[in-house]
Amino acid sequence: MRIRTVSDVLSRAAIRQPSAAVAAIVKAVNEDDTDATPVVAALERHPSLGARLHRTVAAGLFTNAEASSSLDDVVARLGLPMVRAIAVAETVIHTSRALDEVRSDEGRRYRQRVVTGGIAAWRLARQIAPAVAADALLAGLLQDVGQIACLQVLPDRYPSLLAAVGPDHERLAIAELGAFGFTHAIVGAAVAGAWTLPPSIARCIEQHGAPLPVTDRSRLTLPHVVRLGRLIATSFGDIRASRAINALGAHWDVLAFDRDTVIDCLDDIRRRAAQFETILLNPVVNGAVNRTTTPRGATLDHVLLVHDDVAFTAMMRSTIDAATGAVITVVDSVHAAQSWLADAGSPTPDVIISAQRLPDRLALELLLLGGRRPEMPFIVIADRADPSTAAAMVLSGARAVHTRSEIEADPFGWVDRVRHDCLPPADAAPQRPARVSGRNW
Repeated sequence: MRIRTVSDVLSRAAIRQPSAAVAAIVKAVNEDDTDATPVVAALERHPSLGARLHRTVAAGLFTNAEASSSLDDVVARLGLPMVRAIAVAETVIHTSRALDEVRSDEGRRYRQRVVTGGIAAWRLARQIAPAVAADALLAGLLQDVGQIACLQVLPDRYPSLLAAVGPDHERLAIAELGAFGFTHAIVGAAVAGAWTLPPSIARCIEQHGAPLPVTDRSRLTLPHVVRLGRLIATSFGDIRASRAINALGAHWDVLAFDRDTVIDCLDDIRRRAAQFETILLNPVVNGAVNRTTTPRGATLDHVLLVHDDVAFTAMMRSTIDAATGAVITVVDSVHAAQSWLADAGSPTPDVIISAQRLPDRLALELLLLGGRRPEMPFIVIADRADPSTAAAMVLSGARAVHTRSEIEADPFGWVDRVRHDCLPPADAAPQRPARVSGRNW
């Protein structure tokens, strides 16, 4: 069958049909967004999604952080529209693994773009129009779902087009029109319609790459907020807040955000996006963390995390927890770490992960004088690339030095590298005894 129209794509794309659990949740919310009974019943038949919702609540991503004992409580705390958004997100994120075959980083870039874009749209909507915040998240997460449909239906043509165009979305739309006569944005809107999502969501997907000028905050609509969320996500490519600030330009004035508010907002978006991506990607077995040791690295049962940046520490902690299921002890100074290690009642950590600079001392003092056993892996987190300082840490016994930007860019990948760094030297793949990591070393 030759693909000529959006209908041709939709009729053959596997993603046009969500899982039975997701379809049941979408149907239930569409029919009655006040009755949680059918939604809870669907979640009980889909334990991995229920486990992700539990973790989302425990992490405080969209509510105040608090453990919930039942699915009824989780659904009540999140609200039905938010449960629908997270259910759809799980399907989209896992289906996006098809993009990993296009280029080595295509799937990762896709997931970071849509998760950060969704979180940014939700964060902005929460301040501008809280009633549609969950829909803003949903639309942001689905903005590029048309790419997945095109990959499924055009496996011989679409990957080469993506690889040739690269990350520039305006060029991509022009190339898609020239090659196929339609864009992934139009296909994505059709997928949303097939899933029976609200028409407002389909409109956001169809318009996510279009300029939507506005000069008055009171006239901002849901497509505007999703578009702004996408601009933020795109500008986060190098994890510099300055690019995100500049990318939105006068939009920040329209939003009535001053510079301090902007910086706080961007930091919050980055932290929440990293946590949410971790929760969505982490494997779940029978509703529990899959802690099976894999060839990627050592099993971590207990981690001592020494860092004084609260938001950054929360992101690292949630990532380590989701990826390994380890017990994580957090302290914010060298003195506190030394006291904890000296306490006979403290468990022996499998690894110490420490900021290079802490309020009271340098990590080097903890590395050399902290009372840790020499064989205990010690990993340093540097704020920026500094080869001479990194070399000194490695020569003093650190297993590896990672940069903060490296962690923020790929939290899951960073945990995999930590697990490899913790392997005994005889079990690790051949490489230098200790590793200096980061793109700019």
